[in-house]
Amino acid sequence: MMKFLAILSCLFCFQNVLMSEEDSVSQGLLAISLAQGHSYEQADEIFQDLAGKALPDWQRAILYYDQGTLKLHQNLWKESLVYFEKIELETVLSPFFLKDLLLNKTIALISLANDDSIKQDPAYAIRKNSLLEQGLELIEQWKKIDCHIQTIENPSNVCTPSSLIHSIETYIKEEIDSSKQKLDKELNIKASSDDPVESHLVDIIDGLKKTIELSKQLHATNKPDLEKGVSLLKQDYEHIVEQIPLFYETVIQTEKKQFDDSSSKKRCQKEPWPQVIPAFENGRMLVALIESEIAKSEPNWKNIYFFQQEQLMEFVRAYYYLKNPPKPSPESSSGQENTPKNMDNVLRLILEMEAQDQAHKAPMKGLEDTW
Repeated sequence: MMKFLAILSCLFCFQNVLMSEEDSVSQGLLAISLAQGHSYEQADEIFQDLAGKALPDWQRAILYYDQGTLKLHQNLWKESLVYFEKIELETVLSPFFLKDLLLNKTIALISLANDDSIKQDPAYAIRKNSLLEQGLELIEQWKKIDCHIQTIENPSNVCTPSSLIHSIETYIKEEIDSSKQKLDKELNIKASSDDPVESHLVDIIDGLKKTIELSKQLHATNKPDLEKGVSLLKQDYEHIVEQIPLFYETVIQTEKKQFDDSSSKKRCQKEPWPQVIPAFENGRMLVALIESEIAKSEPNWKNIYFFQQEQLMEFVRAYYYLKNPPKPSPESSSGQENTPKNMDNVLRLILEMEAQDQAHKAPMKGLEDTW
């Protein structure tokens, strides 16, 4: 696997940022030469300097591409994707440039999917699968563009992808298949019968898994089936949206009940809310984006599918932190959790959560303002 990725790294190619000013042309060529000679920091400085100039959109796109490609050479997959994502594919006019962009972006995605930096993510299997599926989507786009070019050059030719693209496509499909068992295990989430917070979160996750499968089918289906599918997806996702703000109410009610029970072992504990709440909130923040996509006259089901996968990752992280709270520090395990100071902290946390809950009482109205 790593050998295959290493071979792909030899394919990274740059595009010169052609400028009307001679010094800018030489700057672009110098940056590319430095990058190819592994002088990455110097190349980056030049690219940053070019980024400060007034550039037309097409030159700006090439610059973003070169900056992303530079990060690929440095094995900085996340940073490379940041630059590639700045380029709107619909605005790229050159099919050859678009093919290079799609290929480099695919390499960044599948490299990140196998990078050690994300393996500690509680939602690692979901994240890896999403990255690989996005790469597969880009390869499909690459093949369509390449086929179009082949048809123009020789109308009688049958479109055949290059051996390189075929190898990448095969590799991604094999990786998805080999990761399926880990993905199924990560998504096989069960709630404890005596924990209402956990049960509520699992209900949201289960409902979201159902709508993700439906949006995936809508992405692949024919138009005659869309009307029924869209109606079902809207109905199912609306139910999830209604459940999300109620999660905070469940948390607050459970915490108050434990606080009032002097015999509870969970009384006055801070964890795991500093981890659970931010992860859950990240998932909640995606609601407005997904709803706006679904509401369009021609929804982009591919985008909806990947947005929902991102939302699922956040909720799974929240579930993981709920089930695996950080171990208490030596100070908190020495009996200090019963001091007035720490009790005040618990009360403050409950009040903050209650205030946050009140802000989300209205049925999703105004969520668009968060984006």
